[in-house]
Amino acid sequence: PTLSPATYYRHLMMTRPLEEVWRFLTVPFRVQPDFLLLGEVRTGTTSMAAHLRDLGCIGPFSPWIVPLASDKESFYFIGHYWGMVHPGAYRMCFPLKLTMWLRRVWYGERPQVFDA
Repeated sequence: PTLSPATYYRHLMMTRPLEEVWRFLTVPFRVQPDFLLLGEVRTGTTSMAAHLRDLGCIGPFSPWIVPLASDKESFYFIGHYWGMVHPGAYRMCFPLKLTMWLRRVWYGERPQVFDA
């Protein structure tokens, strides 16, 4: 298969490359998740993640634009971040510490952060 500009454009529409670079550069300024939501396939993790978001919890960043997995799974541990799985860079999937501080000041409490 040949690589054409249209192929490259379709790949860019499925991913978020500039946001990934920004998140990688700001890793030291990001929070760790407060808890992990673990479960097998078809055990209700998507429903639980949606319920947690309704309660005000914040899900992780996903590099792929996937309807059911956005704000639920980070896809970090399967190597979707340039094939890199380093514990120090795991925080790139989560909000900035400044954002969390502003939410605490504005709403009076810090929201919980999770990864499923």
